Formats: sequence, C-alpha cells, structure tokens
Amino acid sequence: SGYPTQFLPAASAGNGHARAAQAARFFGQGDYESCLTVSKRVLEEDPYHLAALPVHISSLVMLNMTNVVYYVAHQLMTAYPSTAIAWYTAGCYYYMIKKYEH
Repeated sequence: SGYPTQFLPAASAGNGHARAAQAARFFGQGDYESCLTVSKRVLEEDPYHLAALPVHISSLVMLNMTNVVYYVAHQLMTAYPSTAIAWYTAGCYYYMIKKYEH
C-alpha cells in the first residue's frame, strides 16, 4: 500500500516532498519499481530534488540499472562535484560494476 496521499490537502498531495516521502516508503517496503516510478515523476519536475534523489538512485541500484546510474552519476558530478549525493551516486556505480578498492 502506498503513502496515504488521500489524507493530504490537494495542494500537498502533488507536492514534490510528499511524493518523495511516498517514494521512500515504497523503497522501505521493497517495492523498488513503485519507488522508481514516483521518484522519477518528482525528478522530471525538479531534476535535483534532494529528498527524492537518494531513494531514486538506490532503487536504480536495486533494479540493477547500471547504465542509468552511470548517467545520473556523470550528470551530478558535472553539476555538483562536491556534493554528497554526487559521490554517493558515483560510489553506487562502482559498487554495481564491482570495482572495489583493494
């Protein structure tokens, strides 16, 4: 079951933060496809929505979408090279391709 958006005022139900919370709930329930769908909608409206990015990236990892993680990591590292989310995404990519520090 999803986030109870029916209990929110109409203006809040479509809010990016409410949908990011819904995506986080889906992720916590192990429903990575729904998490990706909801977080993708948030990010289509605001590509750098900080509340949606971590669960979006994590769901991409869980769904083994390596090429998309690479693309997102590249975009974030280009735009915001000193942010934690950019480095997290890059780390996720290296984890996915099994390139570990020895």
